[in-house]
Amino acid sequence: MEDVLAINYYYYYYMKRILVNMFLLVLLLGCSVSKKLERNYLGQGREYVLKQKGEPTKIIELENDNERFIYVEEEEIRETTIGTGKATLDPKISPGFTKIEIYRFEVNEKGIIVGAGYEKLIKK
Repeated sequence: MEDVLAINYYYYYYMKRILVNMFLLVLLLGCSVSKKLERNYLGQGREYVLKQKGEPTKIIELENDNERFIYVEEEEIRETTIGTGKATLDPKISPGFTKIEIYRFEVNEKGIIVGAGYEKLIKK
């Protein structure tokens, strides 16, 4: 009888972990920057992205007569002392880096946004 209870406990614990992990995965995928870009920009006109983001860094003419607007945003993150809450002789310092965010919007020949993408790069 104790063996059956132990097996049931582990089974429910295992199933609970799977369900929680699946929930977190769905939550993370639904909140991604690319999905937010698609929700906010797809179907809008060319003027909408120009109003929101300004002039693109680069415009590429595609083979299917569409245009790709590329926006590159760079942010310099300086090295920072990490507070440990204790007085230490050797402070911990996070390294500095450059964060590069690349936004891509594809605009068709009618001026409607038909594609959006996002990429983040870290340069040390």
